[in-house]
Amino acid sequence: MASVKVELEVLPEKSLKKRKCLIEDVIMKNKAKIEPLLVEFANGRPLDDSSVTAALHRDRTGEPRRKARRAITTTTHRVDYAGTNFGLDSKHNNNNTTTFIAVRDKMIGRMKLFEASTFCLRPVLNSGQKDVQKPTPDDPENTHTYMEKQEAMVVAFGTKRAKQVVSRKLQYKVDATNMSDAIDQAAKSATTKTTDELQHELQSQDDSLQHLLPCCNKQATTIQEVYPLHKLAPKRFLDHLEEPANHILNHNNHMESLCPLVKELICGIQLESNDKTRLKLCTVCVYIQHLHTFLRLTGKELKKEVEEEPLKGCPRVITQYILRQYSVGKGKYRCRSSSHEDKVMCVIIILSFIINKYQLFTETLLQSLPINKQRLDIIMKVIGARYSPTNRIYTLKLPLVNIVRKYKVMGNDKKRRGKV
Repeated sequence: MASVKVELEVLPEKSLKKRKCLIEDVIMKNKAKIEPLLVEFANGRPLDDSSVTAALHRDRTGEPRRKARRAITTTTHRVDYAGTNFGLDSKHNNNNTTTFIAVRDKMIGRMKLFEASTFCLRPVLNSGQKDVQKPTPDDPENTHTYMEKQEAMVVAFGTKRAKQVVSRKLQYKVDATNMSDAIDQAAKSATTKTTDELQHELQSQDDSLQHLLPCCNKQATTIQEVYPLHKLAPKRFLDHLEEPANHILNHNNHMESLCPLVKELICGIQLESNDKTRLKLCTVCVYIQHLHTFLRLTGKELKKEVEEEPLKGCPRVITQYILRQYSVGKGKYRCRSSSHEDKVMCVIIILSFIINKYQLFTETLLQSLPINKQRLDIIMKVIGARYSPTNRIYTLKLPLVNIVRKYKVMGNDKKRRGKV
């Protein structure tokens, strides 16, 4: 940066009087000349009624954004000062103001305005002074970190806002040693649960999830007897669905409105050689589709009156059964909870297992049901199905998966080991 010597005149403060006059001319800053400078010392006037010499520096890098940057430095017999018209040291850093100096002619009552630059000079600490004794390694003041020294300087010579920032930082500072001691004390005071207590908690969790299941016979010897089809989908319901089932089997172009799960099940039913079996399984698919439609109903649609038939195309007997089993309400208005939604999804998954030879693909279930993979795994464990990560399929077979994990004590530590 290039430097130019200028004279700073420190004038005593005088009371200003209000005067009216005519502005004759306004002279703005010129790059070829040095404009008037208004200098203010941050820690007060260094000398009264005296003048000091200062150096004005400007940027010579040639960058357009830095052409207006100036820096001023001065030296007294006690302290060195420096200030800039940019950055944090600028007096009007966040204030878009322009300062003018008025020169008035008393004889004619006119004045001229000269645009000026303002600088706030701050003390500069010189670390290279010879008279300052360097601290020894054993000196206790030498143990402070650089940040602690900076904070001490701000507290001693900083502005009011900087001091507030430092005090707020010290107020919210946390002692790491005290925090670690508090964590250790809390860990010691925490009671360690025994194996029986953990087993009881998991058993109660299992009992809270078992209410999602429909009628289930876990003592059955065959997988077909665990979830009997005649209890999940009674014949009196399936008789009402034979006509739409026949229509789907004979006209494949009407499968566009079905969900991906039902489409996949119907494609597997087409391979059945027995016509009666194929018709019966297709009626179950139609029932699954009605349950899926009920699951997709919004709260506003579910509040409609029963006479308006919220499940379009579903027989009235089946609609009333679904609303009575999987929703609650008073009068003609119904509402559905998350527990009811889980029950409907359990019935849909179990019926799909029965139709598809007790195997289901994960992607098809996630595309059809409003559920994520984590919640689907929980429901599958409640049903008793196993997951194969290699083929990404769920399989329902005996023995069923037990959701309750068993614990085994190993030595002095109690480690949990789950059984699949």
